[in-house]
Amino acid sequence: MSVQVRSTTQHVDLVVSAVHRVLRDYAPEAVHVVIGDLEPKHSSFTLTASFEGGMTIGHAVLATEDAEDVCVAVADQLQDMAIENRFGAWPRCPGHTHPLWPSRTGDVASWVCPTEPAHCTRPIGRLLTR
Repeated sequence: MSVQVRSTTQHVDLVVSAVHRVLRDYAPEAVHVVIGDLEPKHSSFTLTASFEGGMTIGHAVLATEDAEDVCVAVADQLQDMAIENRFGAWPRCPGHTHPLWPSRTGDVASWVCPTEPAHCTRPIGRLLTR
């Protein structure tokens, strides 16, 4: 896994941190993410992900000053890219067939079961650890 930054726009550090957090939950598959500028004056970035097998997909994300909100937005976009690339649920909800959804739970960006939040809620970046 690797992250390449092609931006010096305000809040890019929050986007980089969020990408790293999400990718910790994506292991062990190979993915390369490039962060670029979409509209620098609005802290809007492009995320382009190349997955194992050579597929490249791009999406946009708007960065704010809140690291957890940025993490949810980045997780949402990277999740869409992973699902499009892998043709299935990611990250899969334990015991269910659907993916977990990125959401803000209190002060933390988390992966949450969309049908039973009490069933599974894990902080983004710590899905694979106990």
